[in-house]
Amino acid sequence: MVRAIASWIALGVVVLVITGCTRPQAESEEDYGPLFQDDPLYFRLNAKSEVQLNNRWVNVFNEQGTVRNYLRKQAERYQQFFENEGVNLQPCPDARQANVMFPTEVIIEPEPKTKAGTVLCIQRLCKEYGFFRFTIKQPEVDEAAAAAAEERTGAVPPE
Repeated sequence: MVRAIASWIALGVVVLVITGCTRPQAESEEDYGPLFQDDPLYFRLNAKSEVQLNNRWVNVFNEQGTVRNYLRKQAERYQQFFENEGVNLQPCPDARQANVMFPTEVIIEPEPKTKAGTVLCIQRLCKEYGFFRFTIKQPEVDEAAAAAAEERTGAVPPE
C-alpha cells in the first residue's frame, strides 16, 4: 500500500517536472524586433488550427490567451510607435472593439487545408486589438509538385 502511494507521488512529481520544463517561456521584447512605418502584422496558419507566433506554433482555439497576449503586446508596440511618429490614430467606432484603429496591414497566410474558422478567429481577435486591414495571402504553389500531381491524376490544365 505504501509502495503504491509512493509510486503515485513519484509519478506526479515526474509529470509536474516534465510539464514545467516544456511550458513555453515568457516572450521578451527582443522576440518582437524593431518596428518600421510599413511593417505588417504577419500570421501563418496551418491545417491543425495553429498560428505561428515568435517561431512557435500555438493552437488558435485552445490557447486564445497566448494569442490575445501576443496581440496585446503588438497593439502596445504599434501604439507607442505611432505616437512617437506623430500619427493620429482614428478612434474605433465600435465600442466593443479596440479604442483606436491601427493603419497597419495584417497579412494572414493559411497553409492549404486550413479551416476558414481558424482564419475568422484570427481576424476577430485582431479586430479586438485595433487591427482591421486584412490581406489573405495564398501560399505559393510548387510548380514541380503541381506538375507531378497532374501527371499522376491525368488532369490537363485548362488553356
